[in-house]
Amino acid sequence: MRLFKSSLSHLATVLSLFIFLNFPATSSFNLHFNLHLDSHRAPKPSLPAVLPPSLHPPLLTRGGSSNPPKSPLQTFISSRSSLQTNFPLKSLSELSLAVLLQLLAEYKIRSGLPGILLAFDYVLASVLTACAGKYYSMLRTASSSSSTWLSPLPLLPRLRLFLLTSQNLFSFGFLAGLTGYTLTTFITLFRSKILHQTISLKIVNPFHAAIYTGAFMAIVSNIRYTILQIKVEPFIEEYFSGKVMKGIIFGVRCANGFAGSWVAIWGMRYFNIQGK
Repeated sequence: MRLFKSSLSHLATVLSLFIFLNFPATSSFNLHFNLHLDSHRAPKPSLPAVLPPSLHPPLLTRGGSSNPPKSPLQTFISSRSSLQTNFPLKSLSELSLAVLLQLLAEYKIRSGLPGILLAFDYVLASVLTACAGKYYSMLRTASSSSSTWLSPLPLLPRLRLFLLTSQNLFSFGFLAGLTGYTLTTFITLFRSKILHQTISLKIVNPFHAAIYTGAFMAIVSNIRYTILQIKVEPFIEEYFSGKVMKGIIFGVRCANGFAGSWVAIWGMRYFNIQGK
């Protein structure tokens, strides 16, 4: 019961932190950063005072506009799809690779299937957070039609952009880690108290695991996916084509995903967040 109350307390703290970290859209830092970015972008073309009929916006009807506004998620997906026609397939492959590579890393680092079954609580949380974390990292670090990665920027604005992306990744990773490892805590308690099964050596502290997951996504995942999608994949696409290009990119993504999963598991055990 004490652990349950502690988990709820941590959850409330995390929600407050998440709101605080995602609120700074009106902060002076973001305002200054956006103004700084605007100074490096090309000026927007001016529109004539009177538009020809073909360029007028659609008239509103009683039921609303003919083109209802899109949500930020829909706008982002449309932006990605316009630059990358295979974006839906890439998303599916990224999630599939996240599951397979995380299980492979768990299998290797826990010395086979018996180790996975013993630490089933940890493995489940790791797979869930890996799927959420890797896919979100791929979305946040990739270029889009509105991304400043596509416009020439000096080093300092790019560094600030990296830090802003790190903030979003930390917030999401914190929530993903808290959710996954709170679930792990309940599974561990259920197996030990209700089913009287042999459980993992240590009950994970969801708050510590959430901090680790957020920091890992903000630093390690941010760097890995930024280099992969902004530098490595465009280089491969420039010099290769067809099945050879797809095969190389698939191999690079597998290596990147497996390395990330292995480092994440090793770090959890090194900092004694999971059992040794």
